[in-house]
Parts: sequence; structure tokens; C-alpha cells
Amino acid sequence: SSRPTLDLESLGGYNPIDGGQPWFRDDATFGKRFGTHQRFGLMLSYSYDLNDLGTDDVEPVPNPDPLGTPEAYFSEISEYIYLYNHTRWGFGGSMDYKVSDNSDLFVHGMFTNFKDYGQKYGYDIVSATESTPGVSNDDGGITYSTSVRRPNYQISDFILGGNHAFSHSYVHYVGAISHSRQGGAA
Repeated sequence: SSRPTLDLESLGGYNPIDGGQPWFRDDATFGKRFGTHQRFGLMLSYSYDLNDLGTDDVEPVPNPDPLGTPEAYFSEISEYIYLYNHTRWGFGGSMDYKVSDNSDLFVHGMFTNFKDYGQKYGYDIVSATESTPGVSNDDGGITYSTSVRRPNYQISDFILGGNHAFSHSYVHYVGAISHSRQGGAA
């Protein structure tokens, strides 16, 4: 069709977890055929997504009661706070040229980048054990840990090809190259 295509979309919001984090996503697509006989076609797209989020994870750790009672005995609790920054963006494109009603050539390509960043803060709280009821040992405590992750993922590709229809056969040819990488610590 010679009718142009334009599609725009934008979404957004706010996640109140862990001090508040914004999120939004923007997408755009444009396409059109050009020329006096509409032989040349172009389609372009772009997307951006920011999704910052956080989670709180509390894990009580049950253990057998050292005094041998059948009651539940929780001597340890772990609390983890996770803060994430997920940023994704990418673009794509496609061009084609109709050489004739039976033949066409095309080019497709895309690139995308994803940053999966995050921090983890952990607190491990261990209560003192009892050697006899009401008498505590001096073996409890609190430990703190933290870790940072900065993985970054990318993919891209580029494709050239064409099609030719004969009266009793069909030829499709294509050449492609692609790239991907993962950087940073996970």
C-alpha cells in the first residue's frame, strides 16, 4: 500500500517501592513506499524502556531447636533489598526495492542494548543460642553484605537479500551478519 504508516506509543508510571522509581516506555514506527510506481519501501522503528524497580526479601531461617523441643525455632533471619535499573533501547529498519513484479531486493537491520543494572544489600541476623533454657550463649550477631551488578547485553544484525519468481520456480537469496555481546559483571 502507498499509504504511510506512523505509530507512536508512550507509557509511564511510578513504582513506590524502595524510595520510588519511575518507569516508562516509548515506541515509534514509521513506514512508507516511495517513487512514482511505489517501488521503494522503508520501515523504521525505535523503542526505549526504563523500568527501575526494587524488591524487599525477608527470609526467616528455621532450624532444629538445639534443646530438642518440637516447637518451631527460628535462630536466623535474612533481609535483602534489591534495587534494579533496567534500561532497554533499540532500533530497526527495513528497506526494499521492487525491481519488477516478479523480483525484489531487501535490507533489514536492527540493534538493541539492555542494561540490567542492580544493587543488593543484605542483612543476616543470627540470634544467640541457648545452652539451657533462659541461658544464652554469646554466638549471635549481624552481618552485612552488598553486591553490585552491571551486565550490559547487545545484539545487532544486518541482512541483505532478494527474491525472484520465474514461471515454474522461485529463487530466494540472503546474506546476513550478526553480533552479540555481554559485558559487565552479573
